[in-house]
Amino acid sequence: MKNIIFDLGNVILPIDYTLSNQAFERLLVKSGKLNTKVTTNLYFNPLFQQLEKGLISEQNFYENLCESFGIKASFEEIEHAWNALLLSFPTKNVKFLEMLQAQGKYKIFLLSNTNSMHARAFEQDFLKQFGYDFKTLFTHAYYSQDMGKRKPDADIFLQVLTEQNILPAETLFVDDNLDNRNTALSLGIHVFATQKADDLLDLFIKI
Repeated sequence: MKNIIFDLGNVILPIDYTLSNQAFERLLVKSGKLNTKVTTNLYFNPLFQQLEKGLISEQNFYENLCESFGIKASFEEIEHAWNALLLSFPTKNVKFLEMLQAQGKYKIFLLSNTNSMHARAFEQDFLKQFGYDFKTLFTHAYYSQDMGKRKPDADIFLQVLTEQNILPAETLFVDDNLDNRNTALSLGIHVFATQKADDLLDLFIKI
């Protein structure tokens, strides 16, 4: 194994969708409505997928979200509610990545379905927590919003393999999502499953 591609959410960074659900619920109550499934519905909504692919602006996302769900809130309130699902980076995960980087045995990549609102938030949080740029942990950090595509589509994996000139058989992909892992397997990439960010250190056994 020469390369490791990491997902972000529930691999390196813990996320909790219930926190965003609760935050949106408060906004809905404030707007005179009640719907506790906003985040779940939004994740499968084409609007969210467009944001993750960088196909719409944050302002368009905000306006369409408020219209779709009947929310009366400022952009800052929507951004805060959507970012509520992002928790703090576990120090042990960061130290693990620093160790892998220092060993120089593997090329380390990030491949994350994310969006500009989340990326801005977790990068700022990381800088405050650890004092350096999050992306420097990796040979290259790939965000879906910059690529115009998202997992589990095969083309996002193929772009990474091609741009980095790496072979599937020499690459390990770490992700909590079964569909994403299945696509990687279909391309000949090895996979390692996590269910939560606490599972990352189990990768020691795999490599």
